[in-house]
Amino acid sequence: MPHWVPLPGRTHGHAGVAIRRDDGSWALNAGDAYFYHQEMDAKDPYCTPGLRFYQTMVEKDRRARFANQRRLRALHSHKSDEVQLFCSHDPLEFARLTGHPMGVSAPVRPARAAQASPSPYSAHPHPETAAGIA
Repeated sequence: MPHWVPLPGRTHGHAGVAIRRDDGSWALNAGDAYFYHQEMDAKDPYCTPGLRFYQTMVEKDRRARFANQRRLRALHSHKSDEVQLFCSHDPLEFARLTGHPMGVSAPVRPARAAQASPSPYSAHPHPETAAGIA
């Protein structure tokens, strides 16, 4: 079962998703809390100038964003054997997770029956209409 991890800053309600694996370790998708893998370097965090500019332009709360990046760096530095941390935008992290480079589709694995749950919108031909957002 996924666990929501509050990571405000990029947006006020931004959250990551943590999933406990069968071996007891965790995978934490930090979403937009950072955009570049070297931002999680505890000794010398670095972000490319273009990504840094973009993050600054779209952030809603700079203090919260930086505070959460510090928390994630500490987690990555001290618990990397227990938690695999990754963001939603870094091609290197994508390659590490999937075993192949960006641009190459990952094979789709069927969901386990115990984990599958029907979407409230799955019976409607246009989910956005069913959700009232069209």
